Amino acid sequence: MPVLTIDPDQVVRAVRQPRPAAFPPGGERAAWAEVLAGPGVGPRVTALLAAADGHLAAPLTVLPASLYLDFWRTGDRARFEAVYFGRRHRLADLVLAECCTWQGRYLDAAADALWAICEESTWVLPAHRCHGGPPDARLRLPGGRVVPPDLFACETAAVLTQAVALLGPQLDGVSPALVERVRREVVQRVIEPVEALPGGSLWLDGWNNWTPWCAANTLIAATAAIDQPERLGALIGRLVHACNRFIDRYGEDGGCDEGAMYWGVAGGQLLMFAEELDRCGVPVPWTHPKLRAMARFPAAVHLGGRWFPTFADARPGGMPRASTLWRWGERTGEPALQRLAWLALRGGDPAAPVPAAFEGGNRTVGDHLFGLLRELWWLPAAAIAGPCPGRPPERHTWLPDLQLLAVRGERLVVAAKAGHNGESHNHNDVGQWMALADGHPLIVDAGIGSYTAATFGPGRYQQWCIRGSGHAVPVVGGHEQAAGASFAARAIGCSISGERVELSADLAGCYPAEAGIQRLERRLVGEGDTVTVSDRLEAAGAPAVEMRLLAALAPQTDGASGLLFTLPGGRRWRLAVEGAALAVEPCPLDDALQRTAWGVDRLWWLVLRMPVQAGERRWSVRLAPA
Repeated sequence: MPVLTIDPDQVVRAVRQPRPAAFPPGGERAAWAEVLAGPGVGPRVTALLAAADGHLAAPLTVLPASLYLDFWRTGDRARFEAVYFGRRHRLADLVLAECCTWQGRYLDAAADALWAICEESTWVLPAHRCHGGPPDARLRLPGGRVVPPDLFACETAAVLTQAVALLGPQLDGVSPALVERVRREVVQRVIEPVEALPGGSLWLDGWNNWTPWCAANTLIAATAAIDQPERLGALIGRLVHACNRFIDRYGEDGGCDEGAMYWGVAGGQLLMFAEELDRCGVPVPWTHPKLRAMARFPAAVHLGGRWFPTFADARPGGMPRASTLWRWGERTGEPALQRLAWLALRGGDPAAPVPAAFEGGNRTVGDHLFGLLRELWWLPAAAIAGPCPGRPPERHTWLPDLQLLAVRGERLVVAAKAGHNGESHNHNDVGQWMALADGHPLIVDAGIGSYTAATFGPGRYQQWCIRGSGHAVPVVGGHEQAAGASFAARAIGCSISGERVELSADLAGCYPAEAGIQRLERRLVGEGDTVTVSDRLEAAGAPAVEMRLLAALAPQTDGASGLLFTLPGGRRWRLAVEGAALAVEPCPLDDALQRTAWGVDRLWWLVLRMPVQAGERRWSVRLAPA
């Protein structure tokens, strides 16, 4: 039974009715005056206006052909995307500044930004043009061929229509042709191509975050740009079907295999789609168990502070948007999400003040305008400024479908996973674990680095932070874990009894057959503030075995089989090793994004090398307070 159910005739009847605005237009001055008078909003508006004034003093950046081609020539995504997203952030700041002041100061600059984005040859990123088929040299620059809209083409359409909704009468005063141009570009670049896509193709098949992300933004744009109820109703039916396929991919535990970072554009974007359905008069089952579980995921795996498991393509220390968490919590009746929203607004530090600037949108995506609006209209300022709501998370969390475990002691928090190597944004990391000691990352997963052409291309599993040897899992006879859903953990077992938590799995199936592994049993036991991870290997011959753990702090030697770590503040932790020789090697962080995320220029490899011998072999590591 689909989670989202619609009756086509009912949908058409619903969309014939007048719809409330998603956010009050700038001309509704009483509504804006009320929200701008909220606690703590004043300093944030001041910061926003300063940013908008900066835009008035700076020329619009351009997107030349050479910058679009840069991706194909160098593999670098960042240079083009910084300008592309920067133009959309400029538009957002100017539009919201005008809504806050309503004096016309920012209107022409906002109109210029709208016009400039309409003039872009394409809204599809160069890195995403391959999703419409492998581009040859002729297609590396956008031409007359219609390219299926990607994430950011859909997002651009939604942002432009929202800008028009906010400034409509004022923009008509500049020129009605501008508003008409926006509508025409949105229909031609996004709506019509989505209507023409074969069923189940591209993101319509529900394969990962692209589905709710594209569906939400397409629907936001379509409700503004299409005035034919039957046409809009048919599009809604198509998008609902796609999102149901996306929801069906999830287990009943709601676990997001793309990682905690991507939840914001997976489960988080599903919220945006459901909100727009609700605005269209289509019933949404907000308290459906599957929706509640999907919404609850970030709270279920939160490790404390600003930390989440950095499995899959996650980036260290990133938190979901407070406005999305709070709204999901309201809609589903999950107070744990409102607690996490309260923490997210403070960067994970409960002692920190509410920041004096809007959180807004992620600088690596283009929906800054929606981020600003949702923060203003979805976050009740009084509640956010008050004491932390809700209760702390459950002591231990096990998501049986995703096969992810969080063990929360008084001082030690551990995350571990089983699963398979065919997940969306997959890393070859079945059996990976990480630990926070006294709130500080200690044994870590590096997370993803900057996206390049190689990240989603043939070279993906050559990158050190994605391949098996970049994780705390054995390399057996030179063989690392392999990619694909068939390379999976077997014989999964998880038991929770009071303070003791145990996760066991056979990792042999994660390796290619030529590795000759008959059994590779991993057992993680957490008890109080101690965790022990032990492995038992049965393999043909006498293969060399090596395993690398990654530490966020420089260790000190504590005998031949142990290391000491001194945390900021002076507390000490000991890692003891049995059954293996132990060495320490630096792990330089050559990627700028990883250096920024971790706040250091290097991490540390803890290298375990097991004696070469035939027959069964065992080794273990134990982390505990010193």
